[in-house]
Amino acid sequence: MASSIMPFTREIKTDASSLYKMLPPALQEVVDKNPHLLCYLQMVPIDEIGIPQYHIKLSRSMSNLKQPNIIYPTNVDGNFVHVCHDPHDERHTYISIEPTINTDVSKLLDKIDRRLLDYVEDLLDIDTDEKKEQAFIKLIDKICTTSNKADNNRDNGNRIGNRLNVNGKKHKKIKCTPEELKAAKYLL
Repeated sequence: MASSIMPFTREIKTDASSLYKMLPPALQEVVDKNPHLLCYLQMVPIDEIGIPQYHIKLSRSMSNLKQPNIIYPTNVDGNFVHVCHDPHDERHTYISIEPTINTDVSKLLDKIDRRLLDYVEDLLDIDTDEKKEQAFIKLIDKICTTSNKADNNRDNGNRIGNRLNVNGKKHKKIKCTPEELKAAKYLL
């Protein structure tokens, strides 16, 4: 999995609770919907460069900033870019902030890939990429759970066929965190 190059280390520099309180309300709102953004901000040396400004859209006048410290959303839901000054380089650094920025989902993706093999036949007749993406997301929601409740831990087979494991029993749902689920959907 590729990772962004940053002009600072990936270690946590500020605890989440303290950092959240320092954020302006608009950025708090965005972080509430995108927890990976708060994880990223914890790695930013706030004491050196300050809290990034959040802008929904960039303006031409921002290109004149000598030491920018701006975060803005991209066209992809949950993705952001941090433009910041790099004291060791003449150019500014553009850091891609994705749902996977500090969530390793490689083992989860392996489990999902194996389980998706049970549904290959259901996907054969899908003709557009958009419909395939929607079908994959529905399947991921069907085979994964972020809940510990007993009734949510079985793949009940509704909507897309009843799949049984090699022992003839219904598959258990794959347990993951909400952040892992969001990252997996993003990567697939």
